[in-house]
Amino acid sequence: MKVYLFRHAQKSSTPWDNPPLSDYGFSQSLMLADIVVNRRKLEIPQHLLCSPKLRCQQSLAPLARVLDCQIEVQNILDERDLNESYPEFSMRVRDFLDSLTEKAAHFKGCFYLCSHLDWIEEALIRIPCDRDLLALAQWPPLSYIAFEIEGGLWKFIEFKPIEV
Repeated sequence: MKVYLFRHAQKSSTPWDNPPLSDYGFSQSLMLADIVVNRRKLEIPQHLLCSPKLRCQQSLAPLARVLDCQIEVQNILDERDLNESYPEFSMRVRDFLDSLTEKAAHFKGCFYLCSHLDWIEEALIRIPCDRDLLALAQWPPLSYIAFEIEGGLWKFIEFKPIEV
């Protein structure tokens, strides 16, 4: 099973609590759809999952439209809440990654996940990978990391930003 983990596209600065994408962010989301559907540079996903934040949903929306599929909003992919302790947040991320690892034994398709920088940084600590992921410190908006999950191990494929 393949997993592409995306940081959301560039966001606007307001409103502070749940901003939409900026104009550039919308361009990035359109470029993602083009790269997947027209240029065939990334595998076509069978599942699109994202945080409940507007910027994550908007990052995948053009791709969902052209693929005629639904975006599954998952609270577990949301950024850390101010009232959530670090151990609670870490466990939430770990539990989700464990569930994907289990699914890989039975599912051979592709998942796209769109989340936030804090969620991704925590995931990079928790992913059982064949490569040191902590070196990937720079995550511009709409960057992604791709993995192939086999036998419980997440095998690194590539790390790239989506540029307009």
